[in-house]
Amino acid sequence: MFYNAHPNIFQFIDTLKRLQTDIYIKQRSTHSKSRTTSIINKEQFLKHAMADFQSKKISRFEFIKPLSFKFLPTP
Repeated sequence: MFYNAHPNIFQFIDTLKRLQTDIYIKQRSTHSKSRTTSIINKEQFLKHAMADFQSKKISRFEFIKPLSFKFLPTP
């Protein structure tokens, strides 16, 4: 990678960027495999609400109303 005592600054920065990208990818891939209980609860809630809506137990408004409060956007 570096064969000189003082490598070219552009090569050095490029190598650091590639290393940083690899680390970010590894961090995000290991984090995405774990599912927290909040995610599992939201998925179960959504499946139940979709089943009720598809079986015509609730109206479209009754389907959307609890979802809009349960899945608020994060700032």
